Amino acid sequence: MAWLGWSDLASGTLIMLFGALSLSPRFSWAQWGNAAVGFWLLFAPLVFWAPSAAVYNNDRLVGALVIAFAILVPMMPGMSMESMMDESNVPVGWTYSPSTYLQRLPIMALAFIGFVIARQLAAYQG
Repeated sequence: MAWLGWSDLASGTLIMLFGALSLSPRFSWAQWGNAAVGFWLLFAPLVFWAPSAAVYNNDRLVGALVIAFAILVPMMPGMSMESMMDESNVPVGWTYSPSTYLQRLPIMALAFIGFVIARQLAAYQG
């Protein structure tokens, strides 16, 4: 089996381990472990020279999803819900925060599309 295959097996095992550990409040660092594995999955096809575009895209997609589900979907480790819902971030004299999620969603969607395009173009360099 190629090095990339072994890397994917080890990464999958670590994702399961860190995912199980992150269920306990004692292991809040496990979310960051999963994010690190996701980051590795983004670059492993470049390090081990992925044999095909499908393998490259699979690792890229899984890495991005692992990072999103480890850090972005739950809350950032160490942050409470009260601090996330704090109204003090509304500027003085304003009735709303200028950076609400509805205003940030289009920018986040464009950033994700740019990420996908950039990674796809990187797959065919060389």
